Order: sequence, then structure tokens, then C-alpha cells
Amino acid sequence: MTPHKLNVRHPARPALLTTGMSMLLGVCGPVYGQEDPIVINPRRELPLLEFDNVHASLGLEYRWQEDTSDTTGQPTTTETEQEFRELFEVSTDGFIRHPNLVHLSLFGSMILEQNDFDSDTPSGDRQVGETLQEYDARATILRRSNTPLTVFTRQFQTLLDRQFGPTIESTDTASGFNWLVTLPQARHSFSYTQRKTSQNDPSTSGNNSFDQIEDLVDISSQINLGEYQDLDFNYRLNKIDLTAPVRADIHYTRHDTDLTHTVDFGNDHQSNIRSRFEFFDQQGDFAEERFRWDEIVRLTHSPTLESRYHFTALDQQRAGLTQRAYNGDALVRHRLYDSLVTTAQVGGHAEDFSDGFKTDGKFGDLALEYTKLVPRGRLSGDLRLRYDQQDNGERGQPFQVVREPHAFVGPSPVILARSNIDAASIVVHNIANPVGPAVYSEGIDYRVTVLANRIELRRVLTGRITAGENVEIDYTVDPEPAHNVTSNTVGLGLRYDLQEGPLSGLGVFMRYLSIDESIRSDRLIVVVPNNVEELAVGVEYRLGVLIFEAEHIDHDSDISPFEQTRFEVILHDRISSTDSLDIRVQHTETEFIDEDNTATQFTASGTFTHEFSRKLNGRIELLWFDLSEDIGEDSTSFEQRFDLDWRYRQTSAFLQIRNEVFSSNSSDTTSQSLFAGVRRNF
Repeated sequence: MTPHKLNVRHPARPALLTTGMSMLLGVCGPVYGQEDPIVINPRRELPLLEFDNVHASLGLEYRWQEDTSDTTGQPTTTETEQEFRELFEVSTDGFIRHPNLVHLSLFGSMILEQNDFDSDTPSGDRQVGETLQEYDARATILRRSNTPLTVFTRQFQTLLDRQFGPTIESTDTASGFNWLVTLPQARHSFSYTQRKTSQNDPSTSGNNSFDQIEDLVDISSQINLGEYQDLDFNYRLNKIDLTAPVRADIHYTRHDTDLTHTVDFGNDHQSNIRSRFEFFDQQGDFAEERFRWDEIVRLTHSPTLESRYHFTALDQQRAGLTQRAYNGDALVRHRLYDSLVTTAQVGGHAEDFSDGFKTDGKFGDLALEYTKLVPRGRLSGDLRLRYDQQDNGERGQPFQVVREPHAFVGPSPVILARSNIDAASIVVHNIANPVGPAVYSEGIDYRVTVLANRIELRRVLTGRITAGENVEIDYTVDPEPAHNVTSNTVGLGLRYDLQEGPLSGLGVFMRYLSIDESIRSDRLIVVVPNNVEELAVGVEYRLGVLIFEAEHIDHDSDISPFEQTRFEVILHDRISSTDSLDIRVQHTETEFIDEDNTATQFTASGTFTHEFSRKLNGRIELLWFDLSEDIGEDSTSFEQRFDLDWRYRQTSAFLQIRNEVFSSNSSDTTSQSLFAGVRRNF
């Protein structure tokens, strides 16, 4: 007799079978004396609160640091710090009632810290003991649903090692929530975070802390209005309170809202139109209000031809002025096979201000990019022609330039090319350095030099502005008469790379730039025209793991002309499965002609890593920096660092030794440190 089989395609059959068996059991009574029913795969009764994956660790850390400073005209000072830290950490995952109801992720650390300072400074000898807590706690409610809510709080302390500068203690605390709502045609996010950041130099006493409190509300929505139509909404509120010992406090509240609508159309929906509306309001310091409307149309006419049309309307209030601006441009780009890309663009703008100032302008731009495989290599080149004209009305009162972008590149200063700038009004904003303050400080982070036709800003080597960092600068300009500015730009670039033969890897290049700028006015003008003629030639050679580069730049201009020669060697070699070596050496000599100043900069850095075994790894880092100038201070720095990391099963240990020497015309500083620790995980 063939036994019955349950068929999931016919749910009525198992129901009838179950009913029949129940009736049979009811008639026949218990079998083999069994009184309770048999339960297959019983559901486990979940507790109200449960934790698993519990991990714990104990650690001991010791740090020693000695700093010596010898400044001209002041007594030599030495400060020694010893720090002992005992750590206990525990982490776990868990849930309340059910993993999908409230999921928990918890981390906590208790740190006992004892500091002993031996100092020649006025702060004197002192002992400091404190208890620190680091934690990261997260609770996610309904994490597998369409509306998960995450609540979090965290606090961590890190040591920020700066090149040629003291180690900074940074404590970051954040608390808030994030709520996601996912619908069939939309996704919404709501979050709030309060973040507190405190940075200070523990080697000094007194109030030396940079403290910033930020309240952040973030609301965003992505809505699909159709197969080829989307709507995005974003709102962000920032409330910043920054206090520092060397300058005035900064307080502002910022609202930033934008709404973007995008529609794809045309053949294969490769064309689109995007409309964006933005409202920005900042109250307090650096007050500003802005409404902006952008309209962008992108058309794909064929696989080789495309065009773009852009219109912007702006209404802005800042620094006591109301500005209305209208900008428009059109761009056409054509590709001829893979060799030639031609781009043509025309546009114009018109602006007026509440103080009566008006400006308008127009421009045209033609660019060609060419790439071609030639005998033994590749030839590439580009040509750019541009025409600009701008008519500026009279400004009868001082006005403020806000958030002008600049970058601190090499030994070259940041140049503000006007002769009527109020130097006391300069504010340098941090936009790229996550561990720096919102606004940098003169004398600590940069120096200001006022010249006849410009102002120069130079980075302080031991400050918080990093090499090559992008910043934004505010400053106030005195009144200017009406004037007209016309410029013609020609740019040309050529490069030939050998890819075959004994010189494979060799590339030679040149760049040429010419800017012919004229300024016309009925009265004496304080704006300086920037006529530029620049020629750069260079060579690059790649030989296995080595890269050799050499470049010479002749920059002839009305504002800060210079000549620069640069040599650079780069090596990156994975020597073996256990060893790697990185070396970078650069020599740059820059002659600032109108300052009668030559700056010579030499930088050499090297890193060697070695894996002694699966348990032990080592690393050596060396950095040498030398800067000499005919005017200003010469400086030399040498930094050495040695690291060892050891791990065996659940036990790990580390050792870090660091030595830094910095010398300039007015001061000499040395810093040695040793950092060691051991940790046991359970």
C-alpha cells in the first residue's frame, strides 16, 4: 500500500489528514501511556533581555614624552610627561524581547589615567589623575522592517600626531538617532546628532583647549515619481558653538534646504533636465542668506555629440549687502573617434548689489583634446582658447569678499591680488581638515605679509594647516572706481610617452599658458591686472618600481612672478612577501623675482615594513624636511618613528618610538616619545 505524502500545492489535504488523525487519537485514547501531545520543533521562549558574543579585554599602556624648546631671547624649557593607562573593555550584541524588535550593539571602556609632568615652564611640576570612559552604544528598533530606528551614543579619545608639532588629545562625543522609512516608491531619512569635539595639548597647562559643539538635524527624501523621474529633498540644520583661547568665540546657526527634480527623456533616455532650488540661511557669525535656482538641460544628440545648457538665478544677502545674480552658459562637446574631443562653451552673467554696484560679463571658451597612438608610444595634447570681459561699476564703500577658495601649495604663498585689502579682516576657513578648527588662527597656523600690490599668506610649518590644504578666505576691500577687465587666455599642452623600445616608460611634456589682461578706468585704479606668461617643461621616467620626475616652470606675471625647478624620485617596491619599501625624495627651488627671495625646499621620506613572522610586524618611518629662504625663517625638521606590533592568539602588544627635531632661525625644539602597551582579549 502506497503511503500518503503531504503535497504543499494542496493545503486542504494535510488539514484533512490532521483532522482525521486527531479524531482517531481522540477515539483510541493515549498510545503507550503518553498523556501530552508531541511537539515537533518547539519555539524557544525568548527572554526579555539577552546578550551574546560577549568579548572583553584588559590592557596596560605607558607613554613617555619629553619636549625641549630653545627660543631666542627666552630660557630653554624642558617638559617631561609620563602617562600610565589601565584599560578594561567589553563589547556585546543583544536584544530586547526579540532580535528584530530591539537589537543592541554595545561597547564600553573604562580607562584609568595617571599623568606626571616635570616642567621648567611656569606651569611647574604637577600630577594629574582622571578616569575616562569610551563607549559606543546602539539600539536598532525593527531593524528588518521598512522603518528601522537607530539610537546611538559614543565617545572616543584619540591622539593626533602632527608633523613637527606637539601631539594633540582629541575627544569626540556624539549622540543622536537615525530613522529610515522605505516605501515602494520613496526612501526617507531623519536624523539628529549632537557632536562635541575638544582638542588640547596636554603638555601645557591652563586653558589651551579648542572646543566645538555641533547640533545637526538632517532630513532627506528620495522619491521616484515614475520610471524616468525622480525628486530629491534635503534639509540640514547646523548649530555651531566654537570656543578657543587665542581668538573670539564663533557661534552660528545654519539652515540649508534643497529640492531637485530630474527627468530623463529622449532616445534610450540618455538626455535629462534637472531643476534645483536651494535656500540657505546662516544666522550669527558670518551671517548669510541665499536663494538659488539652477536649471540644467543635457541633450545626447548622438553617441559622439552632446550639449548642455545651464541657467542660474541667485538672491543673496551677506556682509550687509544684497546681491542678485543671473548666469547662463551653453556647451557643445563632440568626439571624433577616440582621438579628438572638441568642446565649445559660451556664457555670461549679470549682478547687482544693494550698494549700487553692478557688474556683468561674457565669455567664450574653445578646448581641443587630442590623443593618438604613434610609433613607439602615445602622443597627447590639448589646446584652449578663452575670452573674458567684465564691466564693474563703482563701489563707493568697503565690501567683503566671502569664501574665496585658495590652496597652500609647497613653499608658494596664498596671494590675495589687491592692494586695498584690510589685513585685519582676513579670516581663513577650514574646509578640508577634519581634525582642525573651523577657523584657523593668524600667527599659529599662518603668517600675513602686506605688500604694495597684494597680501601673501604663508603656512606655519608647526601649525594645523597641512601641506596642499584647500581653504576659503574672507576679507574686506576698500572702495573701488568703475573699471573694465578684459582677458584673453591661450593654453597649450603636449606630452609624448614611449611605450616600446629601450626607453619604454619615458615621457616628456610641456605646458604653455598666456593670459593677456587689461584694466581700463577713468580714474586711478587699485586693482592689479594679472598678465601671465608661463612655460613648463618636464620629463618623467618609469623604470620598474622607480619613478623619476623633473620639471622647470618659468612663471612671468604682473603679480608674484617666479621660476621653479623641481626634481622628484618615487620608489614603491614590494621587496618580498614579508617586506615593502616606499621612498619619496623631492627637491624644489623657487625664485620669487619681485621679492628678491629664493626658497629651497628639500623633502625626503621613507617607510620600510617587515613581517618577522605571523605574530610580529615592524615598521620604520623617516621624514626629513629642509626649507631655506633669503627672507623669512629657515627651518629644518627630522622625524623618525619605529613601530612593532605583536599578536599571539588573544594577546597583543605594541611599541612605538618617535623622535622629532625642529630647528629654525629663532627656535629649536626636540621631542622624543615612547608609547607601549599590552592587551589580553577574553
